Amino acid sequence: MNYQWSYGPAEVFNDFQLRDIVQHVMWWCVGLAEDGTAWKASGSVAVPAADPANFLPFESITAETVQHWVTSSLNTADIEAQLNRQWLDSANRQSVKTFCH
Repeated sequence: MNYQWSYGPAEVFNDFQLRDIVQHVMWWCVGLAEDGTAWKASGSVAVPAADPANFLPFESITAETVQHWVTSSLNTADIEAQLNRQWLDSANRQSVKTFCH
C-alpha cells in the first residue's frame, strides 16, 4: 500500500498580542492499495501553545513546520497499519454490494 499524507487547513485564533495563532491542524492519510482501492484516515492535532517571544507569523509557517507539528503528535506507522488492516479485511472477508431491482 502506498500512503499519501496531507496537512491543513489550520484552526487559528487571535489574542491581545498575536494574530492568526495556530491552535489545531487537520491531517489526512490516504492509503492506495494495489487493487486500486483507497482507504482514508483523518483527524486533527493540537499545536503547542504560542510563545510570544518566539512567535512564528502565520504567513511564515512552512509545510515542514506543519508536518512536524502533526507527525510529532501522531504515530503515523500505526495509522498506516490501520489503513492496511482495513484493506486486508475488505479484500478477504468484507465487501459492499448494491441491490439492483
